[in-house]
Amino acid sequence: LWPQMIRAFKLLDDGAYLLYLSKYGVCLFNTHRREIVAKADFANLDLEFGFALSTKVKLLAIGCSAGGDKDPLDGEYRFRNFVRIYNLETGVVVGEQTLPGDRATMWTVDFSEDGRQIRVASGSSTHTFELIASR
Repeated sequence: LWPQMIRAFKLLDDGAYLLYLSKYGVCLFNTHRREIVAKADFANLDLEFGFALSTKVKLLAIGCSAGGDKDPLDGEYRFRNFVRIYNLETGVVVGEQTLPGDRATMWTVDFSEDGRQIRVASGSSTHTFELIASR
């Protein structure tokens, strides 16, 4: 179902790669060899999420809500909000940071110009995170 649900796509490295994003996950496709280089599934995410691509290295950041259980006291569903970083060359999650709130939230995500920070915002709430390389 991935190709039928594409939300965004972008050619990278002068057309050598095609990145496409759907509600099911992200896929990096080598256009010369016509094969999938990396793929990551988005399990249990809300249908709406914000995303950004790093201009410096092949990183994808998504700000999203993961569906949760219904609260027995008020009958409302609870969500876990977070920003997650994927390495696009491997499809591996390289980092995740919890965001506040327990309701489904539409987040906007941006990388700083130097690629060292991520800004995640929703309504009047803005959060900035420093990217730190692990060894």
